[in-house]
Amino acid sequence: MATLNVLGAYGGKYDHKYTTSFVVSERIVIDAGNLVVGLGEAAAKVRHIFLTHSHFDHIIDIPFLIDSVFSEIDESITVYALPHTIESLKAHLLNDEIWPDFSRLQLPANGQPAIVYREIAIGTTYEIDGFEITPVDANHVVPTCGYVVAKEGRAVMLSGDTFVHDGIAATVNADTSITALLLEVSFPSEMAEIAEESMHLTPTVAAGILSQLRSDVDVYVYHMKPGYEGRIRRELATLLGRQRSFRMLDDGNVVSY
Repeated sequence: MATLNVLGAYGGKYDHKYTTSFVVSERIVIDAGNLVVGLGEAAAKVRHIFLTHSHFDHIIDIPFLIDSVFSEIDESITVYALPHTIESLKAHLLNDEIWPDFSRLQLPANGQPAIVYREIAIGTTYEIDGFEITPVDANHVVPTCGYVVAKEGRAVMLSGDTFVHDGIAATVNADTSITALLLEVSFPSEMAEIAEESMHLTPTVAAGILSQLRSDVDVYVYHMKPGYEGRIRRELATLLGRQRSFRMLDDGNVVSY
C-alpha cells in the first residue's frame, strides 16, 4: 500500500495552515504550496514537482525550494506542468525580476541547470521511481489538471482545482485501481456565485459529483478556503447523509491507497 502525504490541504495560507502540496515519495511532489516548511531538511531530496496549474497557492514554494537547495543538490529539479503553467512560471515568477530564472543557472556541483521544465499532456502517463503519474482534465479558470497516481496496481486521484466536471466520476468509475479520490471543495454553498466565477466546488456541486461515484472509493476533501472548513464539513455531511462518508484533510494527514 502506498501513501500520499499532505503538506498543505488548504486554498489559502492562514493560522499555521498551508496551501496545496502533496508528497508522492521523497523525490516526487504534487504542487508546491508548502514544501520548505512542510518538508524541512527533506526538501533537499525533491527532484520532481508536478503542478496542477499556475495559481500562486500551488507554486509559491518553488522559488524558496530552489534557493534553499541550490548549493546542495547534484541533479536538476524537473517541473512537470501543462504548457500554460510553464509559460506563466517563466513569464511571471522565475523571470529574473520577481526571482532568478533558475533554468539558466547551473548547479555548482556539476553544471546542470537547476530547473528543467517538462511539458505534460492530459492522459499521458509519466513513470518515475516505480510510480505512474497521469494528468487528468480539470475545469478551472486557467488550464488545469488533476492527477492519477498509481503504484503496484493501486491508485489515488487528485481532482485539481475544478468546477463542474463529469470527468471526475467517469475517470474513477472506469478505473477500478483507484481506491481514493481527493476532491477540492473551496466555498460553502451560500457562496455559489463566487465559487462559479472562480470555478471552484461547493458542497452542493461536490455532492452531485459524488453521487455518481462508485461506492468503494474513499473520499477526501481539500482546498478549503480560510475559515470555511466547519461550514463545508457540516453541509457535506447533511447533503451526503449515510450514502457517502468523507474525510476533510488537514496538513500532516496521510492518505493510503
